[in-house]
Amino acid sequence: RRVPDRAARLDGVWSAMTDDAWDADALTRAGPMAAWRLLGVRWREVEIHWVDLDVGYGPGDWPAAFAAPLLPALVEPARLGPRLPADLTVDIEATDSGQHWSVGTGPAHAVVRAPTWALVGWLIGRPAAARAELGQPPALAPWS
Repeated sequence: RRVPDRAARLDGVWSAMTDDAWDADALTRAGPMAAWRLLGVRWREVEIHWVDLDVGYGPGDWPAAFAAPLLPALVEPARLGPRLPADLTVDIEATDSGQHWSVGTGPAHAVVRAPTWALVGWLIGRPAAARAELGQPPALAPWS
């Protein structure tokens, strides 16, 4: 019951915000950010944790408008590189968009080809939910 109550409370607060309030900084764990950016943060949290509930909603149910913008940020070398095994370079291809990246500096090579939603699932630490599309991608250090 706490989750619905807190969601309703958040909806009430956000509904009462003025244009100036949306442009003001909000304090988050990551530091200050414009309050309007919290809408995307909240959407991300809801979509990801809905998958975690294992109630029949998986990464394949994510809207393209949710998954597509996440993928380029998740494969940035500064973000993904430290999560890869030190001896590995991984080539990543989004089969639905044709986008591709190569990340890592190791001599060993792995290729991961899958739809955007499956790649995002893997990169955020939910590879089991997209196993049929991913196969056995390299294990990554935790996402934060």
